[in-house]
Amino acid sequence: MVIQQPELLQVPRAGSAQWRGTRREQNDAMFLSDYDPARGMLIALADGIGLEADAGNAARAAVEAIRNDFLRKEPMESLHRQTLRLIGTAHAAIRGLNDRNEAEGLPPVGAAAACLVIRGRRAGFSSAGNVRLFLIRGGRMLQLNRDHLLSLEAEERDILSGEAPDIDPEWAKRVTAFIGMDGLQKVDCQQTPVFLIPRDRILVMSSGLYGVLSEEEIIELAGNGPPQQAAEAVIGRVRSLGLLSQSNISVALVQMGQ
Repeated sequence: MVIQQPELLQVPRAGSAQWRGTRREQNDAMFLSDYDPARGMLIALADGIGLEADAGNAARAAVEAIRNDFLRKEPMESLHRQTLRLIGTAHAAIRGLNDRNEAEGLPPVGAAAACLVIRGRRAGFSSAGNVRLFLIRGGRMLQLNRDHLLSLEAEERDILSGEAPDIDPEWAKRVTAFIGMDGLQKVDCQQTPVFLIPRDRILVMSSGLYGVLSEEEIIELAGNGPPQQAAEAVIGRVRSLGLLSQSNISVALVQMGQ
């Protein structure tokens, strides 16, 4: 009889899918690493901000920087510090891109971004902007990270001050923190690792999915079937709606155990 080691039962499986939507360019970028017993697994997703063509360059620069840093350095530090460093590396990469843009008379760009690292049964993440991470467990979905959105910050001020904010709906969608911005000070980071159990799923998605599918639909589609199949099902459902205006969508899914 072969006895499986408990840690081997927790090897995550991952899948991803993207769609350009009705946009001319795909301004999202993603990277999913293979699982390594020592290094773990990385999921990185960036959603470009700026002029359409250059926004994609920002997203790709951020993800490439995160990928290279993750694969180059041994995981000797905590997940908290590692994911913060990865986001910092992406920030530096886009700042360098903006320095080159400025020299050529081009406008600055940025990216909302998130990176998730899973080692064993523990997951850590850092994010800036409005790329969202959700834990799907037992038929329920819980957002793990915090959005950096003007609408959320206005709501918090409203609760604390008792005054209703008067904000234009389009303005409220603006992000208040993103990779590459001048004076970036807001980065959301999970200081205590999330402990994962078999069949847990973590969904990482770009802003193009916001408000398009209900939470119930996302749970049904993303919470069932192999991760690759589930990610494609989410994108397929959005495509089937035939919306006249649809932003880029990127979805990454990772499942623990069997």
